[in-house]
Amino acid sequence: MTTTQTVPRPAATRGRTIGIVIGVAVLLASVAVGVFLGARHRAVTTTSFDGVREIVLDVDQGSVALARAPGATSEVTVSREWRSAEPRTSAAVVDGVLRISARCMDGSCATAYDVTVPAGATVRLGVGAGSVQAVGLDVHGFAAGIGTGSVSATFAVPPDRVAMRAGVGSLLVGVPPADYDVDARATAGMADVRVVDVPGAARTLRVEAGSGTVQVAVAG
Repeated sequence: MTTTQTVPRPAATRGRTIGIVIGVAVLLASVAVGVFLGARHRAVTTTSFDGVREIVLDVDQGSVALARAPGATSEVTVSREWRSAEPRTSAAVVDGVLRISARCMDGSCATAYDVTVPAGATVRLGVGAGSVQAVGLDVHGFAAGIGTGSVSATFAVPPDRVAMRAGVGSLLVGVPPADYDVDARATAGMADVRVVDVPGAARTLRVEAGSGTVQVAVAG
């Protein structure tokens, strides 16, 4: 009769084997999750434009930051993030009008714009969901509409006209001392107006929120 004796595997070897198996399982799980969710991508582009007298932005979701340009050139920086489909963005000047647009194709992406605005230009923008922050602008006119989110705009020079509207969110306007015809309201929410209303004044401030808060103040 032949007797076969099984030699026990050293504990260290068994531990390494178990560790390898667990490591492989974790790796495969990570790959599976990555394939399911998709990798996160990011890209940043900066472009300069001359001869801009008006800026028109149309962004479905994301953020927009506006600042006064140091000269006559408008600089546009767009940061794009996406998982499966890259946002479609464009920027071009035609007859002095700089048109900027961004579209997120599948809801898993976002854009962030930084735009410098030449003195004396006019700004019109619309954002579906996100935020707008404009600081120290010197513009003739500023119009902003947002579906859901916030808009904050301050001006270094009294603007001729400001029109801002939000479906749901908050609106903040800061203007230098001057005479303004003011109409600011929140259908459901609070309106805090600290600028003296001068009916019939040449400069106009129109600020309205469907649901949210409105604040109109003298810029410090």
